[in-house]
Amino acid sequence: MNRLISNCIIYYNSALLSAFLKIHEKSGRQVIVKAISRLPPVAWQHINFNGEYEFNKNTSDIDLTGLLNGIKPFNIDL
Repeated sequence: MNRLISNCIIYYNSALLSAFLKIHEKSGRQVIVKAISRLPPVAWQHINFNGEYEFNKNTSDIDLTGLLNGIKPFNIDL
């Protein structure tokens, strides 16, 4: 069970990073693209392991691009 949860989190993180990368590639922010491409998809800080979860078959797909478009640009020192 732990391996399944770990793999789900890695998949979710990979999907977020890929969508975020596409957004910044389109905008031409190469410094951000370079930084994102170095990030590993193994992070747990943003995952809530405590709480209630509801798995409903009648839901729509998550709009990752819409979610990530709400993030304000930031500066990175490489």
